[in-house]
Amino acid sequence: MMHLRKGIALNTLIYVLSDVIVKAIPFFLIPIVTRYLTVEEYGNVSLLLTLVEVSTIFIIMGGHNYYRYKYFKENSHKDLILVPLILSTLVFVIFQIVSLSLFMWFSQISFYVFLPLVAFFQSICALVVCKFQMQQQPMKVALVNVSLAIFSFISTAILLHFNFGYAGRVNSIILTPVVVGFCVALLLLRSAKFEWKLVSVEFGRCLSFGVKSVLTSVSWWLRGGMDRIIIQYVLGSTMLGLFAVAMQLSLVISVISLAINNSIMPRIFKLVNSNEYFGLAKLVVISFAVILFSACSFFIVSPFMFKFILPSSYLEAQGFLVPILFGVLAHSLFLVGCNIVTAMGRPAVLSTVAILGAFIHMLLSFVLAKMYGIDGLLWSSSLSYIISSFILLPSLFKRNSILEV
Repeated sequence: MMHLRKGIALNTLIYVLSDVIVKAIPFFLIPIVTRYLTVEEYGNVSLLLTLVEVSTIFIIMGGHNYYRYKYFKENSHKDLILVPLILSTLVFVIFQIVSLSLFMWFSQISFYVFLPLVAFFQSICALVVCKFQMQQQPMKVALVNVSLAIFSFISTAILLHFNFGYAGRVNSIILTPVVVGFCVALLLLRSAKFEWKLVSVEFGRCLSFGVKSVLTSVSWWLRGGMDRIIIQYVLGSTMLGLFAVAMQLSLVISVISLAINNSIMPRIFKLVNSNEYFGLAKLVVISFAVILFSACSFFIVSPFMFKFILPSSYLEAQGFLVPILFGVLAHSLFLVGCNIVTAMGRPAVLSTVAILGAFIHMLLSFVLAKMYGIDGLLWSSSLSYIISSFILLPSLFKRNSILEV
């Protein structure tokens, strides 16, 4: 038992450290990119990254979730990873045909014709990461994620140095998952053996299971990715660029919040299972206090960061920090509630609240952006997380919540 605890603690530490490294590398890229790209171009890059995220969700088609579901099942096959890979390949071909057809009619979409290709190789990376996670090999997971971050940093810096500007940054976004994804795909295909019987039996099940899980993935994207599309549509690329750089800088606090959440998660499960609710409340208060202190400290030093890291054209983004930091705090509380509900064995409640909260957030973002501009959209995140937390409350205090019924 002691050996098991040490293994879990070590794996957790590796995941946290690798996540910090992966998030820190784009942070150091900010002063480089902002000196070569205008605010509007930075906004267009942010929109492209958002579209890559949602395209990856649809191309992977929940296959990684099916792999997790089947991995520890009886008679599970070690080559099962090829089934979601084949599913992603077929979806990619369909998406790429559609994309090329649109490009023939609308040549101005230029870089967007590569979206299915980028998303496909991004999905391969996600599948390989999923495989390593299930095999409890956090170092290999870290290697894939850090490789993506480092290649993106180096390729972007080189292309910008040679004055490729906006096109250079976009080409880096395209090249990074393609190069890294191709390398890990070779490793995947070398270690797995194709069996027609396995694929014929599992493919339909993988598709059915994956389609059902896509909605949950989309719900999480709607909270973050949809904000950028709304800003682009309602307020324009320049405002999106300011928003994106403020979000990138505040990622420091998001990483701290998620690291704390990952650290206390096992303790939350233990306290819920033993009905130690006083200890649970104490744990929540202390962890939130640490995140709050970190957010306040970041806000105090943020003027120096904006002054010495960013060009003067980006300084307006400093005014976005207060609502963004409030959103991080509200998100941290909502995450704790999600962990408690999961520990209580109520995944149906969590899925329902996540999807409902995402649509509430999307509606609030659009309406408030129309009424109050960027300020309204920024505060919509905090408001939607607070509303979602209140919806989650009944399941925290009642044996059967209304949503479960």
